[in-house]
Amino acid sequence: MRLVFDCPDDGTELVRSVSGPNAPSTVEVRFEPNDPHDQLVGEPVAWCNRPSAGQPLIFNVPAPASASAPDTVGTLKVSKSGSSDTLNLPIKVRHHI
Repeated sequence: MRLVFDCPDDGTELVRSVSGPNAPSTVEVRFEPNDPHDQLVGEPVAWCNRPSAGQPLIFNVPAPASASAPDTVGTLKVSKSGSSDTLNLPIKVRHHI
């Protein structure tokens, strides 16, 4: 999955589902910079890489291990390095049978 946002943006809730006995353990959310000189920064830092200028910011959001496990709920925060404008994107990852 690939998301491209112009910053700033108010965001919207992103809901993703995994399923089956061999479901992936993470869900990828990718942000591409608009300019090759932009360096994107993300939070929570445990879920994302630390890209160089011009490289995508990639979140690997943990997916619930089973359908009985609680949904993973959080907020992806994305900004350009040196900017005070931040995109806050609520996310929910579910596991279905």
